[in-house]
Amino acid sequence: MKMIFNIILLFFFNQTIIVAISSLEIFALKDFYESTDGKNWKMNQGWNSTLDPCIDWIGIECNSNGSIKRILLANNSLMGVIPSSFNSLSSLEEIDLRFNSLNQTITSQLNGLILLQRLSLWGNSFFGPFPVALCSSPSLQVIDLRGNYFSGIIPSCLTKQLPYLSSLALGGNSFEGDIPRELNNLSRLINLDLSSNRLSGTIPETIGDLIILEQLNLASNSLGKTNITLE
Repeated sequence: MKMIFNIILLFFFNQTIIVAISSLEIFALKDFYESTDGKNWKMNQGWNSTLDPCIDWIGIECNSNGSIKRILLANNSLMGVIPSSFNSLSSLEEIDLRFNSLNQTITSQLNGLILLQRLSLWGNSFFGPFPVALCSSPSLQVIDLRGNYFSGIIPSCLTKQLPYLSSLALGGNSFEGDIPRELNNLSRLINLDLSSNRLSGTIPETIGDLIILEQLNLASNSLGKTNITLE
């Protein structure tokens, strides 16, 4: 009897649990492929096919529930726009679309991504205001929007709703106005890059309260001097 029980246990623990990706997520991925000229990507193996996205689509990683966890398509000749259906990928933890040719204002595309931890859109042609939908992604640790055409003010919601933010890189855009004094609320901030924008006013002394800050770049703005002590 004991031998039979052990065989049953062995059979159970050696089974592969297959979790199917939802049709909503597959639609969002295919929509993304079409909207970013997927047929001309450098690498597009598996995309827009009937193969399993979690296994066979390059740049896609899934979690244990079969939902999309990461999209990693940096420097892959993406061209066009991120479609509104992208926000259906609500389990995303990381988006890396650096060094492509994406060109649009970001509005609803990032809504509802509450599990998102890392976002890099560096080196594209995005424009318009800072995508405030990111302020509703409380798990965010890294935001990298360098080298685009974003403009307007840096929203204060960044400093109030993102307690885990460790890197904020907004250099090489056209942000203007003051640096938010409330940046000192980002107590986990290690890297702050606001260089090469159109920021004005004085550098807030509250930056000196960021006691674990390691990298600070405010060059090429129109900022007045202030006395900042970084401990």
